Amino acid sequence: MLNHYFTHSEIKQILADVTGKTLGQVDKKNVFHRTLTNKKITGIAGDVIEQSVLGYPANNSQNPDLIVDNTDTELKTTGLRRNKKNRNALEAKEPMSITAVSPERIINEVFVTSSFWHKVANLLIVYYLYESDTTVTASDYADFVIQGFQFVDFSTEDKQILENDWLLVQNFIKKAQLSQSPYEEYKKLSSSLRKDLMFIDTAPKWPNRPRFRLKRSFVSYIAQRKFDKSFNPLVSHLKSYAEIDGMLHSLSVKYKGHTIKDIAKDLNINIDSRKKLNKNIGEQILVRMFKGTGKVLKNIDLFSKLELVPKTVVQTANHKGTEDTKFGKVNFDDWLDSTKSFEQSEVYDYFTNQSILFMIFIKEAKNTPLEDAVFQGFKRSVFDENFIQNDVKSVWERVRQLVNDKKLIDVVSLDKDGVPVLNSNNIVKSAPNWPKSKDFTLFFRGTSVDSTWKPLTINGIQMYTQYFWVKRNAIQELLDKENFI
Repeated sequence: MLNHYFTHSEIKQILADVTGKTLGQVDKKNVFHRTLTNKKITGIAGDVIEQSVLGYPANNSQNPDLIVDNTDTELKTTGLRRNKKNRNALEAKEPMSITAVSPERIINEVFVTSSFWHKVANLLIVYYLYESDTTVTASDYADFVIQGFQFVDFSTEDKQILENDWLLVQNFIKKAQLSQSPYEEYKKLSSSLRKDLMFIDTAPKWPNRPRFRLKRSFVSYIAQRKFDKSFNPLVSHLKSYAEIDGMLHSLSVKYKGHTIKDIAKDLNINIDSRKKLNKNIGEQILVRMFKGTGKVLKNIDLFSKLELVPKTVVQTANHKGTEDTKFGKVNFDDWLDSTKSFEQSEVYDYFTNQSILFMIFIKEAKNTPLEDAVFQGFKRSVFDENFIQNDVKSVWERVRQLVNDKKLIDVVSLDKDGVPVLNSNNIVKSAPNWPKSKDFTLFFRGTSVDSTWKPLTINGIQMYTQYFWVKRNAIQELLDKENFI
């Protein structure tokens, strides 16, 4: 146990000395030797930091790992990866597992003395760069470079949000224990609270004992603050989705019935009448409503921590006509990783943890200009378990089948006479036989700057960058289930 005691200055010096070196270079205890016979060791990077850098064995205790200047300190080693859109920007590779959700224990705890808060109150995070677009074996981690370290001291506001999230979990379990079948209720823990939890989630699902995790977006925010990315603060602090919804309601009362151009004028957003207006104007309006600058909601401090996706919906006067909606870029390295189950995939994590904020406008007629669309209000929703386990999983399985069974082909577009259709540059129009909207609720659609640019190659087939979309009927079903905020 003596090896667990450090001074703050000792820790800073030890970790400063290994920053910029690879995990393999600092592995004095030969932790990587185990990878010669086991290619799938989970947590190998953390093992190296614990055993080879700080010199103590790993443990699974609910108590923090270190004593730093007489303060219990939890050590976490986590990977950062390059953002797919901006290679110079870093984001967390995955959520950060904290501690077990113990029903027998949590019902009698208070937050400030809970095992969860005891773990996260004083975090020491060591970062390494997961410098690969593909999944690697445990031995390959030896080449990843340690980027730095950070003692995390949560702000009063962030602590309030963490406490509110924890209380939601505690109250759910208390109610479950009063039911006739507590364990049947425990199975609903993750899905029932998905819409309300801001910084934390729980995984895996029962009957496997779940753990508290810091969401990937929140871990990304912590890391980005370390590596000098700044965010616009909110004028007022909001510590729960209930409070966010309250502010959205106030904004709805103020702006409902106003056109996009009138709202933009009130918020000092310039609309160039010479250019066709893009639906991105909705997010820009939302940013200004929350007193932010720029065009991206993620640049506001609070929203940079949340897995909240803003979407602008434009409907006809009868509240129908919702369009197919674009979501994330397809990371084929993850989709096709044979070592991962569906529940371990990025797409599962995406649809499980994303909350969608719909900003809804109405057009009088189909040809009404977008700037004359009238604001109706906000709805916030999440994809349910049925959609994830059926619609998303079926596409995940289909994609893997097409690639692994060599059934992926490039399909040439033909006109009614069977003649190949040409693009404007006289190149034959074609697309891979990925899941399409006529067969799947979740489907693929390629995007490129022009028809000559096909940067992606899979099974020898060149193609546009692929994004996954959700069909309009599924989006409409989400909207129909929710009341306006």
